Amino acid sequence: MTKSALPKPIIIDLPYQSIDDKAEIEKAFVEQLGYETLSAVERETLHYIFDYPTVYVVHSKKRNQHTLRPEYTVYVGETNNIRSRTMQHLREDPKTRVDWKEFQENLQSDASSVWQYVIGNPHFNKSLTLDVENRLMHYLLGSDAVKNLNNRRTNAQGDYYTQDEFNQIFSDIWMELNRQDPELFPAEEIIRDSALF
Repeated sequence: MTKSALPKPIIIDLPYQSIDDKAEIEKAFVEQLGYETLSAVERETLHYIFDYPTVYVVHSKKRNQHTLRPEYTVYVGETNNIRSRTMQHLREDPKTRVDWKEFQENLQSDASSVWQYVIGNPHFNKSLTLDVENRLMHYLLGSDAVKNLNNRRTNAQGDYYTQDEFNQIFSDIWMELNRQDPELFPAEEIIRDSALF
């Protein structure tokens, strides 16, 4: 498939605890698009967030008191059901996992301090989302702003149906994330030039 024929990623950054609030999700999507309301086509696009496999990046930002630079705590994951997985992270994981307890404490002190990028694409399948998750984790390790990266497991995939699309789809995702938050997602060239690579 040619580069121009690949679908663009759907990326929504929303307050973490609002995953069950359809109105909040649509509001976040409208704000990111810069529109007044969603058209029927854009509303249909949300289908790729809720009914397809997705990748997600939970993030909490604080300012370093000495340097005043942002420092992020980040969790990268993938799922077949973003609502269910988010609710598990919110309700169950803080009971047994330190990383999720920290996110929960941040939410309790300031409900607007924890956000989540949800990334969808009409071409996503389980293998492709696992590869996107892996590369996001590797790239975020190269971001100076990331101080804590949780979920460092790797799930490198072998051969699969959409593997030939992976590099372009990932590059499109990273470019859009960089456009939305260049502090957390520096330009791809900066990551590739980092000591990590």
